[in-house]
Amino acid sequence: MSKKKKRTFPPYLKLIDTSRLSRHVRLTLDFTHASFDALEKIRLRAQATSNGELIRDALRVFEWFLHLREKGKSLQVVTKTGGKEHIEIIF
Repeated sequence: MSKKKKRTFPPYLKLIDTSRLSRHVRLTLDFTHASFDALEKIRLRAQATSNGELIRDALRVFEWFLHLREKGKSLQVVTKTGGKEHIEIIF
């Protein structure tokens, strides 16, 4: 039986206190069929082993984004040719 490899994250994605992750809290979410299908497609693309893992990963990225936004920073996409495009995410 193979042992599951523990995933590691770069420091900028470790803003969430993961020390509490060993104590589980059950959360029930209601999704439309279309939203659930989208979640499943993202989970497969991200190679997450469960929806819980996918959501925890997404929370880390969102926490990182909020951290940057609070510091007055913004996101940019850099093309292969070096062009830059400002990305605005509105919530």
